[in-house]
Amino acid sequence: MNATYIVTVYVVIDDVLKAIGHVDDSRTVISSARDLIQLALEVQVTLVVSPTVLEEAERNLSKNAPGKVEFFAALIAVVPFELVTDPGKEEILEAASYTE
Repeated sequence: MNATYIVTVYVVIDDVLKAIGHVDDSRTVISSARDLIQLALEVQVTLVVSPTVLEEAERNLSKNAPGKVEFFAALIAVVPFELVTDPGKEEILEAASYTE
């Protein structure tokens, strides 16, 4: 796994949560997340995700929007994600050196 995957995984969790209507900030725009999901469904992009990302998304939804958990599970079942292993400590530290 390279650093690009780590950054991509962060983007995916944010976009997946937005795509199912989860809003952390009233200034966020949902349309780009829906576009990203649509592109994945059309096999124009590959969304990369790790088990921890999926677990975190489900945990956050369970806590903050329990009514969305079932939809999230259905979304995960139909969107063609590439499942990768969680990054190791060295990869996390490398990504932290150039991300905010």
